Amino acid sequence: MEQRYATLHGQRRRVILRIATLAFVLAGVGASGAGRPAGAHAATDTLVVDASGNNGAPTYRANGFLCPFTGDGAQPPDSLVSPLKIREIRCNGDGYGSAYDNRETGMNLAHHILELQSNWDDPHGFPNVTSWPCDNNDCGAWRTTCTTVANQYKNSGPSIEYDIWNEPDSSFYWPRSEGQWFQAYDACYDAIRAVNPNAVIIGPSTTGGPDTFFGDFVAHVKSNGRIPTYVDFHILGNGHDPVADVNTARGLLSGVNYAGIEVPEFDYQNFSVNNEAASGLAWDLARFERAGVTSAGHACGNCFGGTLDDALVNGNTTGGWWVYHRYADITGHLLPVTAGTSLDGVAGADATTHQVRVLVGQGYNATTGSMVVRLTNLNNASYVLNGAQTYVTVEDIPKSDNVSAPTIIQSGYVSVSNNEADVTINGSNASDAYNIILSPTSGGSSYQASSGFSSTQNQNQWDYYYSTNNEGGISAMTWDSGNSRWTAGLTSDPSNPDYYCLIGSNWQHPGLTCDSVRIWAAQKAGTVTIGANGPISVVPGCNGNTSGVQVRVYLGGTGNVWPSGSGWQHIANGSSVSFPSGVSVNVGPGYDIEFVVQHVGSSNACDSTTWDPTVTYN
Repeated sequence: MEQRYATLHGQRRRVILRIATLAFVLAGVGASGAGRPAGAHAATDTLVVDASGNNGAPTYRANGFLCPFTGDGAQPPDSLVSPLKIREIRCNGDGYGSAYDNRETGMNLAHHILELQSNWDDPHGFPNVTSWPCDNNDCGAWRTTCTTVANQYKNSGPSIEYDIWNEPDSSFYWPRSEGQWFQAYDACYDAIRAVNPNAVIIGPSTTGGPDTFFGDFVAHVKSNGRIPTYVDFHILGNGHDPVADVNTARGLLSGVNYAGIEVPEFDYQNFSVNNEAASGLAWDLARFERAGVTSAGHACGNCFGGTLDDALVNGNTTGGWWVYHRYADITGHLLPVTAGTSLDGVAGADATTHQVRVLVGQGYNATTGSMVVRLTNLNNASYVLNGAQTYVTVEDIPKSDNVSAPTIIQSGYVSVSNNEADVTINGSNASDAYNIILSPTSGGSSYQASSGFSSTQNQNQWDYYYSTNNEGGISAMTWDSGNSRWTAGLTSDPSNPDYYCLIGSNWQHPGLTCDSVRIWAAQKAGTVTIGANGPISVVPGCNGNTSGVQVRVYLGGTGNVWPSGSGWQHIANGSSVSFPSGVSVNVGPGYDIEFVVQHVGSSNACDSTTWDPTVTYN
C-alpha cells in the first residue's frame, strides 16, 4: 500500500515539545524537572525484571485487533500495520469482499477469526433480526449457513478459526434461551466438522469473562464432546484482570482437552485503543503475557474505519499505537517480570541488538507517584553493561490522539551494583506508559543487514520495502519462504522484470519500475555512523545490459544522506564502489534510514547488487 512520506515519515520525525512533568532518579542520582500539580499520590511501586530468566521468544500474543481495515482492505497502509506485528484479527465471517479477505489472509496471521453470526444477519443488523438459528427447533437454515462458510474457507490454511456466535450471553446478540444457543452451537459445530474435520473452532465468546453462561457451556460440551479447539471469552469493562479471569476459566476447564484460551475482545476502559490510557493498555498487554493466553485482541471503537480500532486518529498515530509498537519492538527472549501493586510490564533481552527493553503500565487504581523498575542479574545480559554501568533511555508514551513518537524524558548512565540497576520515575503520570531501554552506551550498538536479516518485518530493526515512485511512497515486501528472500510481489510472472524486485540477506535487486528499499529503523535517539561490510558491487552484465544500477542512502522525510545532494551513486554492471567512511546522521525513535537500489537504462537484467549495510551508534 502506498503512503506519502510527507504524511508517514513526517509524522514519525516531528518533534513534540512537551513540558517536562517528570523527574527521574537513575540509580539514586536525581535529574531535575518540573513537578506535576498536586494530585493522587502513592508510595513507590516497584516492578522487578530478572535478566537471568528466559521465557522464550516473544510471540506478541496480545497484538490482536477487531476488523482493523477499511471495507476494501486498503487502509491503513502497510507502513502503519507492519511495525505492530499483528498476530490476530477477528472480523465478520462473510468478509467485506475479496480485497478485505485477501489482505487478512496475506498477513500470515497466527489467528484469523471469522465471526459466523455475521453470515446470518447483515453486519450490524441487530436488533432488527427477526428470526434466529434453531427457532422452533429448526436448525436447517443455520446449518446451511455454517456449511457454506466452511466450504468457502476450507482451503485457507490453519490460521482460519470459526467463532460460531458473538456474545451469546448478551440478550442484545442472543435474545433466545441458553438451551437454544447450545442447540445452534452444536448444529454449526457439526456442519463445520463435516466439511473439514480439522477445522479450528472457538467458543463460546461470552461477554464478561468466564461467567455463569461460560460455565454452563463448558458443562455442555463436556457432556457431548463438541469441544472447541480454543476456548474463548471477552473481557469488557473495568474490574476484570486477565490473569484472574484466565485462571478461573482454566479451573472450569479442568479435564477438558482444548488447545488454549483466547480473548478476542478486551478493553480496559473503553471500546477504543485511543480512549484507553496508554498506561492501561501496556498493563493489559503485560497481564495477557502473564496469563499465557494463546492470543488476545482489543475491542473496537471504530470498526471498519481503517483505524486499527482507533489506534490511528485522522491518520495520526496515537499513544496506543506506540504502546503496541514498543511491545512489538521487544525481541530476543522474554524475561520474567514480578509485578508491583499496580505496575506490570513486558520485558525482553536481545544479544543481537545489545538491549534489554521494558514496557511498563499501571492497572486499576493507577496513581501519580513514584515507580521503580529494578533490573536484576544483569550479568546474564552483559552485553548491556559498560563496566559497572549501563546506559538507560526512558520514553514517555502519553494518552494522546497525535503522537509522532514517544518522548525521551531521560537518558544517561546508571550504576550497576551487585548486578542490579534501578530506574526510578518520580511523578509518573497515571495515564502514560513508559518504555525503558538498556544498552552498553549511548551509542555503540551496531546493526548489520546480513546478520540481522529475518523473515519478519522490523526484526533486529530491519525492514524490507519497495517503491515505484522514487521513494515518494513505499510499500512492505512479502516474504518468499521458498527462496528465503523478500519480494515486492508486483507480479507472479518471471518474464516480467518487476518480478525481480527483491531483497536478500546481503543483496538487493531492483525491478524495472520498482526500487528495492532496505530500511533500518532507529529505536532511540543518537548519532549513527553508516557503513558497509565490503564494497557495493553489481554482477557482470548479461543480455547486453551494462548500465548497472544507482544507489543511495536516504533519511525518510528529509533527503539524501549519501551521496550528498539529491543525486545517486552509479555502479555499472561488473563494477563496485567502496562506501565512504565518516557518513553519519542524527536520528530519533522512528527515524528510517533507507538503502535504495534503482535500475539504470532500459533493462534490469543482472542488476543483483551486493550491499551489506551497517549502522552503528556513535
